[in-house]
Amino acid sequence: MPADAGGLGFVRNTCFFLEAIECDEWHGRTADPVTEIPMRLGELCFPRDAVEEFAKWSGDRNPLHLDADYASKSQFGQTIVHGVLVSLRAIELWLFQAGASAPHGLSEISATFMKPVFSGELLVVHSENQKGGRVRLSVEADGTVLVRIAIREQGARNPVEDWDAPFDRS
Repeated sequence: MPADAGGLGFVRNTCFFLEAIECDEWHGRTADPVTEIPMRLGELCFPRDAVEEFAKWSGDRNPLHLDADYASKSQFGQTIVHGVLVSLRAIELWLFQAGASAPHGLSEISATFMKPVFSGELLVVHSENQKGGRVRLSVEADGTVLVRIAIREQGARNPVEDWDAPFDRS
């Protein structure tokens, strides 16, 4: 596993940890498999210092992410992780697990933030590869989907569709 990826680190001893969980389901897949059932890619967790580091890096210093007193009075009741940070790390995990079969580029990414992600929360990332270079990722905590990400690989013919719209598998 690389020691650093993208400036914010990649493994436990940097600003946050990402454990790539090897899945029996993943081994033996080809570059563009079509799966009916989402595959578990691995786990993510964002401790408070990771959120603070991302805020410095991105310039997003919204008090919902950084100020525990302010966030405690919000609809969330506590600080939340930046949605972009969660999305980027989920995509990074997907690309890491894909290894040699990873796409050379992404042409479209669409994220839907269903529920907040809290610091220290253990997240599980699942992927579902679709026909035509499309992939869906879900980020979950305790079986609840928090973030949905739809991706179109560079060179894919069809645009990313809404998450809930059925894909044409013909």
